This record gives sequence, C-alpha cells and structure tokens, in this order.
Amino acid sequence: MARSIIPQTINGVRTPIDDTLPMTCVIESSQLVEGHGVYSIRVARASNDPSCSWVVTKRFREFDDLNNILKEYGFEFELPKKKLLGRTDRTFMAERQKGLQTYLHTLVQQFELCNSLVIQRFLDPENHMMNYSELALQHVSMFIRSTNNIYQIVEQLPDLGWRYNKSYFLATKTGVSKDDRYLLSWCHYGLDKAFGEKDIANCLKLLKSIVHPLIVPIDEIYANETGTLTVCRFYSKGSLKDYL
Repeated sequence: MARSIIPQTINGVRTPIDDTLPMTCVIESSQLVEGHGVYSIRVARASNDPSCSWVVTKRFREFDDLNNILKEYGFEFELPKKKLLGRTDRTFMAERQKGLQTYLHTLVQQFELCNSLVIQRFLDPENHMMNYSELALQHVSMFIRSTNNIYQIVEQLPDLGWRYNKSYFLATKTGVSKDDRYLLSWCHYGLDKAFGEKDIANCLKLLKSIVHPLIVPIDEIYANETGTLTVCRFYSKGSLKDYL
C-alpha cells in the first residue's frame, strides 16, 4: 500500500497537519497489478491544498471490506457492483473508477464519520495504525505511577466521545469514598500538534484555573511529548449537554 506525502512548508519548516480538517479524495488513475485493478487516490486536507496531500493505492476488495465494516455500524453507502468476469477490461475499470469516486465523495461529506478511526486508517494508514487504546493505557499508567498510585483504574470507557485520539478511564482515588469516581481523559496530540511542551503546559494550567458553577473543575493535569491527561470528578448522570 503506497503512500507519498507532500508536506506543507513555511520558510522551509514543515507545519503541522490538522487531521480534523475536511478531506477531499480524487482517484487519479487506475492500473492492473498482478491481474487486479489498483486505484491511486490523492487525499488532501483543507480544500484539496496540493501542498498537503498524499496518495494511497487501493484494490476494490479493500473498498468492499471497508463498506462491510460501515454496514455493521448502520451506514449504507452504494459501491459499484461486483463482477466475476471482465474485471480487467479497461472500459469496466473506468466505469468502476467513477463509481468509487462517487463513493469516496459521499464518505468525506460525513464529517464525524470521516474523522473516525476506520476511515482514517483507510485513507491515511501510515499515521493511524497505532493502537490508540493501548497507547492511552500506557500513558495513563505512567501518570498513576507518578502520583504514587493514588488513582486506581476501574475500567476504560470506549464508547465515550467520538474522537479516536481521546481515551477515557473511570478510576477511584485513595483516601476518598469508593462512591466517588474520577474521569481520566487522555488525548493523543496526533498530527496537528502546533505548540511546544512549555506552551501546552501553560495552556493546561490556564484550563485548570477556570472556575465556574456549571463547569466541572479539573483536579489534575499531566502532559508529555505524546499527549495530555486531565482528571476530574465523574458524574454518572452525564453533563448538561446530555440533556439539551
């Protein structure tokens, strides 16, 4: 699976790629490789900016595998029909390319879906093959050890939130009632890290200083070169947003 990237540069310095910006996908070409049709897709962020784009190659089978995964989540998108014979015919491949282009266009119009891990791994595999949950657990464990293990993880909360690079853990704390639970929120920086560690630490201190009767205060903050962690009390009935 080939991938080439043209990084955006300013004054010779590569700038971060904001992986929450809208994607565009254009199938630039198709070719036969070992008897199978292979499609070259140029993926770009921010209005198809040519200074920030890359190319991935996909077979139709990979599109079909993706579509089957999306069906499990309740999404119904139309793929070009399969064909047992004549799959290498140039006319057929050109028609299939048009259908796959329509399919990709439909996907990238769904903002939250487009920013899900399954789509990110399909369109940007080089940057999203890591196990985010395992990575989060490692860093949360490092934080807990730095506090002399005053927090104990009860469980991971995989269905909380929609960002693939954020992980949430439910925890208890030594010295307080077992009924009091805490929410440990780990956020991996991803591709769009724009600040240095010092600036990030200052931002987190400012965030912790916020006091408002309708905002849950942050009890602990932690940051390293990979991501940030915040700790606050967990409210089982949800937040105000859940009732709006």
